[in-house]
Amino acid sequence: MDLHTVKVRLQEHLSDGLVTIVGSGLSCAEGLPGMGELANYLLAEIGGGLTGPDAAAWTAVSPLVKTKGLEAAISAATGKLISERERTVISEVFAGKR
Repeated sequence: MDLHTVKVRLQEHLSDGLVTIVGSGLSCAEGLPGMGELANYLLAEIGGGLTGPDAAAWTAVSPLVKTKGLEAAISAATGKLISERERTVISEVFAGKR
């Protein structure tokens, strides 16, 4: 089977409303850092270079990263941003715009 035929068949298969969602599970399975490793990295790398309001914000949040973990420290803000954007994308998918 030639490449063009493979592409056409793949497009036909994916055009029936199938939705594929790839999240952090795939990333972690491929060896990309998870939240724990990311938290340690951020704690080591951020802080010293910050000034003013950024330094104050980091001073407020970094203890939460240490005691509760990175996910707990950022989950509410991240969830809000992602859900807003995700709602738009999902609406566009169901409307056939994506």
